[in-house]
Amino acid sequence: MADSDRSDDKPASLLTKTQRSRIREAFAEQDEHQRRRDQRQIRERVRAGVTDFEVLADYPDRQFELAFDDLDEEALTAALADARLVTERLRSLHGVDRQAVVDRASDRANAVSQTLDDTESLDGVELVPAATYRQQGRAAAAAEHGNRWDERADGLLKTAAVAALPLLVGWFADTVTEQNLLRPERRSGS
Repeated sequence: MADSDRSDDKPASLLTKTQRSRIREAFAEQDEHQRRRDQRQIRERVRAGVTDFEVLADYPDRQFELAFDDLDEEALTAALADARLVTERLRSLHGVDRQAVVDRASDRANAVSQTLDDTESLDGVELVPAATYRQQGRAAAAAEHGNRWDERADGLLKTAAVAALPLLVGWFADTVTEQNLLRPERRSGS
């Protein structure tokens, strides 16, 4: 069964079955008035659905487990990825600062964890902005692979030490013995 067939069997959620179908078909069967009406209704439902997350933030872990227990990991991952994409698009379209969202979510997580008992999932939530992930990645790569300039400087220093070793040995031999190995002998009478 195709994904679009399966999703039409879903109960009404954020969108009704009809609204999901019309969006997929780009409102092909609708006249202009019906299309505008349906798009307005969809906007209202999307807004109401997104603002319902305030209520769902307090929802107990056990209820979330039961709500998604029939989805395999791949289906849940895809649904969460799409939810993340939608919220990031909304944030970007409205010019909301990502750090402000992260800070507000962190504050909300702290408040929820203090008021509910069934919130162990909050222990695994990392509300970190993308810039922090990039910095952590760079630091981990540097720790694992080292800084390439440090490696090059170290290699150059070793090469210089190996090249200078014969000169040091000659200089030491010259100072210990009186044969003046490093200074050419001058002949007198020239």
